[in-house]
Amino acid sequence: MPRIAHFVSHPIQYFAPLYRALSQSPEIDLTVFFASDFGTKPSFDSGLSKVVQFDVPLLDGYQHQFLKNSAAVDSGLNLDNFQCPELAQTLQQGQFDLVWIHGWGHQFQRQVAAAARRVGIPYVLRGESTLLEAPLYSIRWWRRWWKHRSILRHAAACWYVGIRNREFLTSMGVENNRLFPAHYSVDTEFFAQRLLPLHERACMRAGQGVAPGDLVVVTIAKLIGRKRVDDVIRAVGACSNSIKLWVLGDGKDAEMLKELAERVAPGRVTWFGFTNQQAIPEVLSAADVFVLASDEETWGLVTNEAMSCGLPAIVSDKVGCGADLVSPGKTGFTYPCGDVPALADCIKKMFDSRTLAELKAAAKDRVLEHYSVRATAHQIVDATQALCVGKSY
Repeated sequence: MPRIAHFVSHPIQYFAPLYRALSQSPEIDLTVFFASDFGTKPSFDSGLSKVVQFDVPLLDGYQHQFLKNSAAVDSGLNLDNFQCPELAQTLQQGQFDLVWIHGWGHQFQRQVAAAARRVGIPYVLRGESTLLEAPLYSIRWWRRWWKHRSILRHAAACWYVGIRNREFLTSMGVENNRLFPAHYSVDTEFFAQRLLPLHERACMRAGQGVAPGDLVVVTIAKLIGRKRVDDVIRAVGACSNSIKLWVLGDGKDAEMLKELAERVAPGRVTWFGFTNQQAIPEVLSAADVFVLASDEETWGLVTNEAMSCGLPAIVSDKVGCGADLVSPGKTGFTYPCGDVPALADCIKKMFDSRTLAELKAAAKDRVLEHYSVRATAHQIVDATQALCVGKSY
């Protein structure tokens, strides 16, 4: 079977379930190499302004190694301060057939690509850049073209996470025959096992002051400017008192946002703070609608999480996953980023119980059928076999 060496910055809570699913496949042999151990122990998250320790296993169930960094300063997550002189040796000793690199913008990724070319192993790239944050022929796009053109040109293939990512790769000159789907996904089984039963859902809502006929909007985001949580607060404030907002997240703008909520939606916003992975499904399953208002979001995996719990999604047109997950009027709605009245109108549409029930069912089906880790694992296995065709194992 093909042997894959996967290189990624650090253990990421969203990726670990995919690695476990791939490791269970009898058709490939995966080893994951990490540039940093960031996240495996309590670490300071600047966006959340606090020390975070994830409560889900990040390293269980798959083969992995931590690479040696000989840089003078510990790299942490600074992949431009990374030196691993043993990359080529590591690849040769492992007798790998394919190198899979997550991302392409940092020194670390370029070092891995160079090592793979040096020892004659094809490499593939999987990242999340879109034209939403780097519009075609803008200065930012040209900078990316100049910086990434070499690593993209020499890749055997690029595995795109969604429609917007595919558009970006095409604009960078990656031909169709080098493009394979490998959707961004979450562990839908994890969420399904942790949804609240109906009676516990009712108790949780009542405990948060939610009346039986109320609509609960929930957002999960770091409380920083580009997440535009203030837009969500203002939109809820423009709706009736029967619409409540739950905010999961923390960050430097927390106090400012709480003051805003008291002005425009007094008594209708509940602050959960940083919520770890184990508790997120319970909170989501007690809500009704998910909103992600960011002005720059290459994907937004929290949207997958919410839809896994049966929540239709309202996302701004700057959220990358919108093109894949949100079919207007079927699984949710999209609106122009920063347009608070338009966001409020989308929320109001959810207040119709029949419409909401249909949207909830369709949103959950969309993620379960096409954006589960099992579905993505199958895509990666198929792409690997297509690239390794003709080889004997």
